[in-house]
Amino acid sequence: MTYANITSSNNMFQERENIKTHIEDNLTADAEKIQVYSKLPDLTSSNFSVYPFIVLPDNENLPDEFIMGYDINYTNMQESVIYHAWDKLSDNRLRQTKQDIHNAFTLKSKILTLRGYKMEIQSIEFDSGPQEAVVHMDKELIPIGFTINYEVMLDVNN
Repeated sequence: MTYANITSSNNMFQERENIKTHIEDNLTADAEKIQVYSKLPDLTSSNFSVYPFIVLPDNENLPDEFIMGYDINYTNMQESVIYHAWDKLSDNRLRQTKQDIHNAFTLKSKILTLRGYKMEIQSIEFDSGPQEAVVHMDKELIPIGFTINYEVMLDVNN
């Protein structure tokens, strides 16, 4: 999917899709493209090859109700995690990925893109402190969580 305005008919999925597209468009990865998944991928699959990778789960933080016939602004958030292999930390890709995501949601020139699709970024926060490794499919991974807080300007007439 790609960027699209948030409406009452697509808000259950389009917020996440806009954020995913925005992250993918702003990664400065080298020849190997960093992937964005909705859940932890199968690390043994022939389709999997690149660290770090990002897990951006489906967003279930939806407003409780809509008042039909009026434009509505509401705040929401998207929690995500960057995972990198413990044995590959020296390659600097985790640091660069984190910086790219930070820039994508803080630099004015970058966040104007999302504003054009009815999303106003309020903040991005990365988990602080040392992260403990998690094991997934016999691979030690370092998770770096982050949360994007934003406001949606929903036109319920569309």
